[in-house]
Amino acid sequence: MNARPPHDTTGPIPAVSIHAKIADMVADGYDFGHVTDVLRDAVRGRLLDSPGLAERLGAVLARVLPQRRREGAARLARQLAGAVT
Repeated sequence: MNARPPHDTTGPIPAVSIHAKIADMVADGYDFGHVTDVLRDAVRGRLLDSPGLAERLGAVLARVLPQRRREGAARLARQLAGAVT
């Protein structure tokens, strides 16, 4: 897994981790079917590791979701990870 923080700038080009991009998609209201497709493709393409996926995704969701939705970040991450593993 990439050791870069979720949102980083590499030179003039912003770099975003896959976890952060997926969390942004959830926060922006993307259809969960589409989000799980992206997650599944990332796991199959070995861009994300299945073990610990829910915990890593939950941590990022807790940072990017609106305050009122942060309490459910871990549960949501488990649901998303469970749909693709």
